[in-house]
Amino acid sequence: VIIHFLYVLLLLFFFIWKRKGLFFSAVMLVFALIFIKHIGWLPVVHLGILSIIGYTMAVFYEKIEKYRRIAERAMVERTFELMEAQERFRLLSEHALVGVYLFQGGVFRYVNPKFAEIFGYKREEIVDKMTPYDVVYPPDREMVKKKVKERLSGKKRRAHYIFRGLRKDGTVIHVEALGSVVEFRGRPAIIGTIIDITERIKERRQLEILYEIISLFNTETGLQDIFQTIIERISEIMEVPYVSIRLYDEKKNRLITHAVKGMGEKYWKHRKEIPVDDPVSLSTKAFREKKPQYVKDVATLGFPPAVMEEVIKKYRMKSLLSIPIVVKSKVLGVINLITTEEKEFTEDEIQFLMSLAEHAGFAIARAELYKKLEESESMYRALFEHAGGAVAVLENGRIVLVNSMFEQLSGYKKEEIEGRKRFRELVEEFEEKCRVSEKHPQMCETGFKRKDGKELTVYLTMAKIPGTEKCIVSLTDITEKKMLEERIREVEKMEAIGLLAGGIAHDFNNILTVIEGNIELLFEELKESPAKKFVEEIHKAERIGAELVRQLLFFSKEHPLRRVRVNLNEIIYEMKEMLSRILGEDVEFTLKLDPELHDVKADRGNMEQILINLVMNARDAMPEGGKLLIKTENVEKHGKKFVALTVRDTGIGMDKETKERIFEPFFTTKKKGTGLGLSVVYAIVKKHEGWIEVKSEKGKGAEFRIYLPAMRKRMRRGERKKKEIEGMGETVLLVEDEPGVRETTARLLEKHGYRVICAGGVKEALEIFEKEKKNIDLVFTDVVLPDGRGTKLVEEILKRGRVKVLLTSGYADTKVDWPQIGKYPYISKPYSLHKLLEKMREVLESRG
Repeated sequence: VIIHFLYVLLLLFFFIWKRKGLFFSAVMLVFALIFIKHIGWLPVVHLGILSIIGYTMAVFYEKIEKYRRIAERAMVERTFELMEAQERFRLLSEHALVGVYLFQGGVFRYVNPKFAEIFGYKREEIVDKMTPYDVVYPPDREMVKKKVKERLSGKKRRAHYIFRGLRKDGTVIHVEALGSVVEFRGRPAIIGTIIDITERIKERRQLEILYEIISLFNTETGLQDIFQTIIERISEIMEVPYVSIRLYDEKKNRLITHAVKGMGEKYWKHRKEIPVDDPVSLSTKAFREKKPQYVKDVATLGFPPAVMEEVIKKYRMKSLLSIPIVVKSKVLGVINLITTEEKEFTEDEIQFLMSLAEHAGFAIARAELYKKLEESESMYRALFEHAGGAVAVLENGRIVLVNSMFEQLSGYKKEEIEGRKRFRELVEEFEEKCRVSEKHPQMCETGFKRKDGKELTVYLTMAKIPGTEKCIVSLTDITEKKMLEERIREVEKMEAIGLLAGGIAHDFNNILTVIEGNIELLFEELKESPAKKFVEEIHKAERIGAELVRQLLFFSKEHPLRRVRVNLNEIIYEMKEMLSRILGEDVEFTLKLDPELHDVKADRGNMEQILINLVMNARDAMPEGGKLLIKTENVEKHGKKFVALTVRDTGIGMDKETKERIFEPFFTTKKKGTGLGLSVVYAIVKKHEGWIEVKSEKGKGAEFRIYLPAMRKRMRRGERKKKEIEGMGETVLLVEDEPGVRETTARLLEKHGYRVICAGGVKEALEIFEKEKKNIDLVFTDVVLPDGRGTKLVEEILKRGRVKVLLTSGYADTKVDWPQIGKYPYISKPYSLHKLLEKMREVLESRG
């Protein structure tokens, strides 16, 4: 028991005193050896072994204890370091000038005070409650979500971007975000910073606006557009809905509104013009004092009730700031900013607006100067470009400047002629005809050579530019005028020839009428005499003479317009010989006439003129001969019936440009043409309610196709028998100034059943009618009488009584007689006996 107790005590010594237990172990071994005789060797051995084990355990335990103390000391030191780091982070975060946040699991786990301040929240309102997207302006949320997703997915560890934030009060701000992915409490999180850059963005935008406004000075932008740009940019950067610019008008001594944003017609009605001494207006106060004026509530200014109701209250106007526009101590106007909520403008904002107003003042001054220069330049440019003709500036005979009309006249482009050509290259007689004088301009007519070689006639005016070696030349193209003058002279010649032809035709028709009448008398006297065949030959010659006179009258254009039923086939057959002579022997002339052709209501002379003009035009188009076809046919167009007259040649044809102009008066491609032929055809066809179609190609001939309204078919009566047209004792007042015509006609009428009273003029006829009006059945009068016109005689007679009338003439004045002739029955000279009797019977049997 004692020995076991000693074993335990030994181990306890080692446990308590560690290595010092070895001393007690040695003491115990000494005592054991002393009492070895009593206890034996076994306990001594046990004590030795236990001493070794105890010592080993003591050494091991000391090592463990040493390392434990080291670990404890290190832990304490680490704890202190962490506490210091946390304190430093807290101090940095809590007092940082940027917002700091930790985002994990869809919500903010930490934000610093600056972060909460930036977005206008308390920290406790954000942490563990709000998501990052709650403080992002809605249009930018998708962009922010994309950036967050990229970082959390590992695509990007860090991100740096700018987005628009949304404060608690709804204000939109600009923020710059910088963040990276970290591990927080075993899960990924995003830690980053937020900086409010709203002011920086605003300042940059202000600089951009100033630069934009300044840039406008170097453009041709009008003053009104500059004003509009200024008020738009002020409204944008200052976030105010209403902005206006008023300028001072010295003549009216008023501030006049020139540009407005966000205000309607009511504002213009009440506040467009304001006297500078207006006691209510803040604008006038800023104008007078030359410094910014501000009022928190515009309603306190004391506006009239109408302005308060229709402007202030309607547009919910609140705060007002007026900035004077000052340039070199001179106030040019004011810029007004009006809010819909109370707003305090910062000093920086006012300074910016003052700077903007100053630049606006420069813009006003510059724009006014530019406007004056522009007006001056425009005036001189307009004078140069529209000086009434082609204008060029010459320097030492060389062309240095031309206007657009000079380009058109010469055929050259500006770059081909300015500084490259001498004026005498275009006007060869320039130096001979034009001498420059500083006092008086030089004027002359001269030739002008175009780029394409065409020669023109121009009227040239030249004057020296004072104080320079330059002169200005104005040219007017008078080529067409000269050609027109020539054509007018030709037309006047034709008119003179026409008058002469008309006079000759009148005399010839009277002579032929006498011959015709006497031949008719001879036929009745000779009956079956062998001499009758000689009279027939005389009669044929007389009819040929009558036809020649009719053609002469046609070319003189002196014949009355009488639209009656005519058949184009008959007219063409009658004119066939004459048309053949016009064409000549080298043209093959063919007719293709529809035997069932409808009649048309037309003037016979006009139809003849159409044929003559078209045939002459075709002849000129075939200088070396060719073929000409005249064709008639019945056609139906647009549900109506028409008669078509076609004239087709195999001549040189026309290009598209010529074809478009052929019906223009005086347009011609011929050297000696008048340019009236086809225009006359066009006018006649239009007058007859028809139209013309033209087909032609260069080198392939031409086809003119004329459409005239067709008349309904009528049963053609054969010639009435002679007995049916004989007189029945009716009394005829024959008025004729030519004795031969008067006597012959009277003899014929008396021989065929009429009683004839003759008169040689208007006066005599009226006297006879006054005496015999109850007995006179018909007045047969010439149109041209020595003491008046037959038409006037008929009018006077009809005023005095009811009687039938018949007019006749071998010639009538176009302007005076034709309208009146158309009112009455008419027969032209020379007339055959049968036609005369038939016409008189027709008139006597007519109603009215």
